[in-house]
Amino acid sequence: MNKSVPIWLQLVLLVILLIAGAALWQVRAPVGAAIAQFMGSPAEKAGGKARKPGSRAVPVIVARVGQVRNDELITAVGTARARRSVMLHAKTDGVIVAFPQRAGARVKAGQTIFELDSKQAKLAVQIAEKRLEEARRLLERSELLQRNRVNSSANVTDAKVVAERAELELSQAKEVLQDLNIVAPFDGVLG
Repeated sequence: MNKSVPIWLQLVLLVILLIAGAALWQVRAPVGAAIAQFMGSPAEKAGGKARKPGSRAVPVIVARVGQVRNDELITAVGTARARRSVMLHAKTDGVIVAFPQRAGARVKAGQTIFELDSKQAKLAVQIAEKRLEEARRLLERSELLQRNRVNSSANVTDAKVVAERAELELSQAKEVLQDLNIVAPFDGVLG
């Protein structure tokens, strides 16, 4: 048999329970104080002041101050990014002959990271220096001959152009030689 309780009776019981719960909630502090007074509070037993009725006890953890070693290991997953990074490439191709730094090494700006084979570039600088010497001698000779009225001004102009071109070729050869030494553009760590 299935007997059902009328809905109005269920509502009346719910209201009575709510009123009883609210009343107990309101008198919880005085009831707790009365129980504590009856049992005797630890403060009164120690000769101290008793708490005011209605005030709540706060748990306190007391410990001696000192140094403690913390050996906790924290493992985390994340992403790290460098503030500055650069991908270095040589301006010319060649064989790496020196790699004085290792991955993870700290480098200063201007410090050599690796060097390419520079035999051919050094020879090119020497050849350009000889051409410049020869062009300057030719220019001096042309100017001397012009002062003696044996040579024309066109020949002197040509000699000046040859000397200037030789200077440019020497500058270019020195720059190629310098480009074979790859240096760090800023302070950092090699990756």
